[in-house]
Amino acid sequence: MSGGSSPAPFIRGSEPTEEALDIYADLTGRTVLRPGKLPQLPVSIKADLPTDTNAAIARIVGELAKCHLDVVPDDETFVRVLPQGWQDSLMGKQLEQIKLPLPSPHPADHFFYAFVRSDFAACLEIYSNLRRRTILYPQVLPRAAVSFRNRKALTREEAVYALTVVLAINGVAAVDDGDNFVQLVPLETAEHVTPRAPKPKRGAPLLDPSKLPSVPDPSSVQRAPEAGTVLMSDRLTMLYAQLIANPSPPASRPLLEVDRLVGFYAELTGRKALASAHFGHTFVPFEIKTPLTDAEVLYAVETTLALNNLAIIPVEDGSIRAGHISERRKLMKDPSEGSRKP
Repeated sequence: MSGGSSPAPFIRGSEPTEEALDIYADLTGRTVLRPGKLPQLPVSIKADLPTDTNAAIARIVGELAKCHLDVVPDDETFVRVLPQGWQDSLMGKQLEQIKLPLPSPHPADHFFYAFVRSDFAACLEIYSNLRRRTILYPQVLPRAAVSFRNRKALTREEAVYALTVVLAINGVAAVDDGDNFVQLVPLETAEHVTPRAPKPKRGAPLLDPSKLPSVPDPSSVQRAPEAGTVLMSDRLTMLYAQLIANPSPPASRPLLEVDRLVGFYAELTGRKALASAHFGHTFVPFEIKTPLTDAEVLYAVETTLALNNLAIIPVEDGSIRAGHISERRKLMKDPSEGSRKP
């Protein structure tokens, strides 16, 4: 995202399809919302385009149709480039649920925005910032490179809309969950997502990721104070700082080992965490981006595990460990079975 009087520089790709779409955007003034990967035209059509604007646009649309791509205008600002047959697909079903934002009458609400051939991690970072929500998602998620560049200044809501559409086109559904979360899941599992985020209680202590202590050396992070000795918000912050201070392997943030995440959950709930023999060294994505209450933090851990087919399993002595989600479901059906240690 960039402020100023003009969009950030854009480097034209050499691929014929990307070139054709770039010309289409220049001619129409529309922002192209497209998959990260596209079938390529056999050769560049730039030199053979008619000089008449409408004829050139029609030629580009016709050539893309030969690559089995539909060019679908989306209101006055956007255009979607979709694989033919999208109407009867999971993608089409998801796209139907994404509503265009209302226009803003205030020029100050608009800003320039450029998003050029970014990797998936960078896309999530920007999307989280735009949404002002913490993203919960599974490690197994379509991760196509995302291409996006607007021709006009967009409002925040328009930028959110554009990226939500681009995610859907690339196989990812965005499901709002409460006030502070959005779940990103593969299109095929979107209908099974049940948002259950707790409603934040007014005045509840918050873990604010913007107030984390500076820790250039992970070993310098102090152990979190015992419960009851400091404000809960300070304890939440310190525990989270410890969780993310020493990722394993290094530089793997936001990936965390499941045993570390369960240990964080145990600290927050006053229980003891046991190592999981089968899942302890599995990595899952977890990063808090917005201020959350303790109940929301617990929910974020539980949901992250569930999205990765894992769950918190209670053990007979009151301890907890990670287990497969099917084990948790079985335990809920028959609590008398209890749970064995790993």
